[in-house]
Amino acid sequence: MNVSEVVAALLLSVLIFPTVIIAGKTTDNGPTANFLRSDPYKLQDYEERGKMPRLADFGEKINSIVKSTQQKIWLTYGRPAEDLLSRMTSVLKEDNPLANLKLQVWLKHVDDLNQKHPREAKSAASMLTAHYGDNQYGNSLLSTKLNAAMENEHTKVFALKLQAQRLEDWGRKNTAPLAVFDMLLLRNHDVLKNPLLISWFKYVEDFNARNPVDKMTLISTLSLGFGTSDRGLVEVLEAGLNAGGTKDIATKLKTQLFAEWEAKKLTPDLVFDSTLRLKQGYTDSNAPGLSDPILKFWIRYMEWFNLKHPHKQKTTLFDTLRNHFDYDAIVRMLVDAKLDPASKASARDLESLLFAKWLDGKLTPQDIARWLRADRSDAMFDEYKRLFEMKWPHGV
Repeated sequence: MNVSEVVAALLLSVLIFPTVIIAGKTTDNGPTANFLRSDPYKLQDYEERGKMPRLADFGEKINSIVKSTQQKIWLTYGRPAEDLLSRMTSVLKEDNPLANLKLQVWLKHVDDLNQKHPREAKSAASMLTAHYGDNQYGNSLLSTKLNAAMENEHTKVFALKLQAQRLEDWGRKNTAPLAVFDMLLLRNHDVLKNPLLISWFKYVEDFNARNPVDKMTLISTLSLGFGTSDRGLVEVLEAGLNAGGTKDIATKLKTQLFAEWEAKKLTPDLVFDSTLRLKQGYTDSNAPGLSDPILKFWIRYMEWFNLKHPHKQKTTLFDTLRNHFDYDAIVRMLVDAKLDPASKASARDLESLLFAKWLDGKLTPQDIARWLRADRSDAMFDEYKRLFEMKWPHGV
C-alpha cells in the first residue's frame, strides 16, 4: 500500500466510521449525513424506477470497504491486536459487542496477524478473556456477551468461532470439564438447546483421553454441573423429553443416565430414596405431586428397570409410595392430582389400587375414614363405601 492509498483509506475511515451500519439499518451522526439524507422525493423516484440501489445495499458495501481498508492500515503498520483492543473499552461494554463494526474489523485483523506470524499466533478469544478477566467472573461476563451474540443471526458466526477458540485454549491449559461448564454458563434449563453443549461433550471426551486417571463419565460430569445430586440434571432431562426440539438429545442422555444407575446397582427404590431424594423434603403427610418432573422421570426409570430385569420383583409406583408415605399423604396427593387434567387419569388408577388394597385387608369405610380427610367432597369415601358393600354385602 503506497502513501496515497493510506491517506485515502484514512480519509475514508474518518468519513465512514461515525456512520454505524448494522444489519441493514443506518444510524448516521457523521459528516456523511447530508449525502445519506439527500432529497427523499428524488431518492424515492430513483428507487421506483429501479435505477438506484437500496440504502441497505449501499450500507453493506460501505461496511465491506471500511473493514478492508481498516484491516490493511492496521496490518501495514503492524498494530498489536492487544493495543487496538485496549482502545475499544466502550465497545466491549456493549451487551453484544460483536454487533459493532469496529470489533468485527479487529477480529479479522487478528486472523490476518496470526496468518502472517503463525509462530506468534494468539487467539482473539484469549485476548478478550484477558480483557474481561481470566477468572470465573471474567469468563462468565464474556460468556454472557457471546450468548447475546449467538441470539443475533448477524453475529452468531463470530460468537461460535470465539467459543471454539475458548475451548481450544482451555484444552491447552487442561482445564477441568466442570470448570469449563461453569464458565460457559451452561447451568440453565435451556442447556439442551444450546449449540455449545455438543462442543462441551467433545471437550469432555478429549479431556478424558488426556487424563485417563482422572476421567469422569460425561453423564456424571454433566450431573455435577447442575448440583451435588442428580436432581438438577433429571429436571433438565424431563423438560427436554417433553419438548420436540430437544427430545432426541434428552433421550440419549436419559439412556446414559439409566445405564449408569444400573451399573451402580441402584434399584428404583434406591434411586427414589437416595439418588433423587424424593422422600427428603416431604413429610409423612405430604408426598410429591404426580406432576412433579422428578417423580415422572423416576417412573421412567422404574418402567425401564422392570423391563430390563423381568425375573426380579416388579417395582410399582403404588408400592413405592406406600413404602415411603402414610395413607393420608397418598390421599392428599391423589386429591390434588385429580384437579390437574394432565395427571387425573394416573390419579384414578392409583386410587383403584389403593381401594383394592384396603378391600383385600377387609378395612371398613369407618376404618379408612381418618385417611380421607383431605377429600372434602367425600367422593372417595362414598366410592369406597359402594365398593365395600358390593364385595362384602353382609359385612366382614
